[in-house]
Amino acid sequence: MAAGRFDDRLPDRAGRGGALDEPWTPEEARGWVGEALAGADWVHVGALSRGDFPAETLAELRRGRKLCLDGQGLIRPARTGPLELDGDFDPEVLRHVDVLKLSGPEAAALGVDPLGSELGRLGVPEVVVTLGSDGVCVYSDGKVDSIGARPLDVADTTGAGDVFAAVYLQGRRRGHTPLAAAQAANAFVRSFLTGWSG
Repeated sequence: MAAGRFDDRLPDRAGRGGALDEPWTPEEARGWVGEALAGADWVHVGALSRGDFPAETLAELRRGRKLCLDGQGLIRPARTGPLELDGDFDPEVLRHVDVLKLSGPEAAALGVDPLGSELGRLGVPEVVVTLGSDGVCVYSDGKVDSIGARPLDVADTTGAGDVFAAVYLQGRRRGHTPLAAAQAANAFVRSFLTGWSG
């Protein structure tokens, strides 16, 4: 289950073209969001910017479940205007994250080699880095595994990262290892992109 800004029950929580929404609060995480997540043992947080989910809110969302964070929420400053990525995030945020999903550029913005064991320096038990046509890198249990990919001739990859995260977490929830879950997600995304473009 994913927390996001598209709940049509609360139109004031819908993204407003170019404007920043208020951060999600611990009270929301305990209240209506907590009710919506009742029974969920995993949650994926897809923040649009660094200001969306403060550490205290992530702590509440994680209570009694595993939490995956999309890395774009770490490297996008909470401001309007041209998008400039940087790694100036509050490290306390990662204390509440079980799985961090990054893209190659997001890992670079955080100052870590997306293919190296320095992913462990982020302090998250599991880090998955999608690298487009270069495959996927998975950090878990102190080691790094890489999964290759064959290049695709696809013009639009919109949604591929979200699809990857959903399939990856489904695999992890079913008890698959991080590597097996990443392999399944990688294969599914390839199928998704092939079907999307064809």
